[in-house]
Amino acid sequence: MNRLHVGMTALALALIGTVGCSIKKNGATAPNYAALTSTFTSTPTATGTHWTNTPTVTSTPTKTFTPVNTPTGTITPLTPTFTFTPTFTFTLTPTVTVTLTPCQGSFLPLYGFESDLQCWRDHLGDNTVDGTLISDTTAQALEGSHSFGAWVPFTATSQHEQFELNFASPSSLAGMKLSVWVYVSSAVAGGTGQCDVKLLVQSGAPNLPTTGGWVYEDGSTSPIPNKVSPNSWTQITWIPPFAAQYSDPNYVERVGLQIYSGDSGSPTAGMVYFDKFEIIPLASPTPTPTGTLTPLTSTFTPSPTPTATASDTATATQTGTLTPATATFTPTATVAGTPGWHFDTSLQGWVIGSYSVPTTLAAGALAQWDGTVGNPAAGSASLYIPFDSTVTNEKAIFSYSLPTPLNLTGKTVSARIRVDSGFNTGSSTPGGVKIYVKTGPCYIYADGGWNNLDGTASGWVTISVNVSTPGGYIAGPTSCTGSGGSTVSYDPTQVNEVGLEIDTGSAGTYTPAVFHVDEWIY
Repeated sequence: MNRLHVGMTALALALIGTVGCSIKKNGATAPNYAALTSTFTSTPTATGTHWTNTPTVTSTPTKTFTPVNTPTGTITPLTPTFTFTPTFTFTLTPTVTVTLTPCQGSFLPLYGFESDLQCWRDHLGDNTVDGTLISDTTAQALEGSHSFGAWVPFTATSQHEQFELNFASPSSLAGMKLSVWVYVSSAVAGGTGQCDVKLLVQSGAPNLPTTGGWVYEDGSTSPIPNKVSPNSWTQITWIPPFAAQYSDPNYVERVGLQIYSGDSGSPTAGMVYFDKFEIIPLASPTPTPTGTLTPLTSTFTPSPTPTATASDTATATQTGTLTPATATFTPTATVAGTPGWHFDTSLQGWVIGSYSVPTTLAAGALAQWDGTVGNPAAGSASLYIPFDSTVTNEKAIFSYSLPTPLNLTGKTVSARIRVDSGFNTGSSTPGGVKIYVKTGPCYIYADGGWNNLDGTASGWVTISVNVSTPGGYIAGPTSCTGSGGSTVSYDPTQVNEVGLEIDTGSAGTYTPAVFHVDEWIY
């Protein structure tokens, strides 16, 4: 090998070794470059017989690299932005407006609920309770086998529910009265409390200054509070007065009644019933003619005067016209021919006595005339006596003071009384009533003895006393003496006060009560 070839080889190896090293820059691995391509030009130098070749190398590297991409840093995901145009498909459900037409009842003299509710309903919208359930029921009945029954969710005292009948066409109640029998359960009454009941009418729509509506009237005091004790039937009556402005007895659209929860205790949800709702014409007493018919005497004068002829016999011939007289008779109208107090048109001066025991009993009592109730005819005294269940042996007096003493010697006097509501709460402990008279300047008292008066039973009770022999209790003031210092005793010829004494017993429970009194006669 000549030295020229050896030198070239060594130079090439040196260049390859230098260029082939890895280069690091900024801590990263530099790319690998491809092998360099060298070009050179040789200039020969002649020394002696041999050539000495000193190469001059000129090289231009061609850099070719493939980068390696190593990602670094934190990737922050992009938040996409959406543009959404929804497409809806609608199914339309129509709104239906339903107008309810309530059952319209016919005007009837009696509603007995024997086959259905006869269009009666509970009032909706403004009562103090909601959730009442009504039915034609056989659980209680006054007459027949059915009544109007209602479960009422009372929760406190003095709440009420209204039951009503709308007439299909306006009706006339002129000269009519309303009557209904009511039964309430112990739960509704609050145990031993009593429930108020009032009848109602609504009338007069054409009379109102503006269209629509009607005038409301009720029997809240007809004529005294209508109290109903639990677990027994009680009759309530009322004559609509049609006294409110724009009311009209000939244009009545609705009748009904309101039943209140008990006035004491803790009323809860329970049953109320009513039956035999009647619309009754007011009865007018039938006058009984009394008096004396005196027949007239006719006077007849014959004309001409009879004459006789001269014979053995003479026949008188009477001629003329007989004109009979017409008897005149004017009857006197009266309901009863027996003297006494019949309460046909008023209380006739009778009052609640101030000496009822205790005195608070008289202070809270009320006596009024009632033209709807009576026996035998309409017209009686209606009494409200607030007996207290915590007190026994209470006494209430209903009496009349005579302006002139009356001689009742040998007379038997009598009176009729009926318990409408309240009084004793159990039939085993009835109350009582006495009929009495007072006589003379000392007002010596005498009665006919105790007569049971049971608030749990219905109907009129007749009581009486023989004034000459009373048979009951007789007493008077011990300090009273007659004229000239004479001792005064009971005297049936000098009756100056008559009356009734209504008593509670020494045992049992008693409540405020309503009575009717009629026909105190002698």
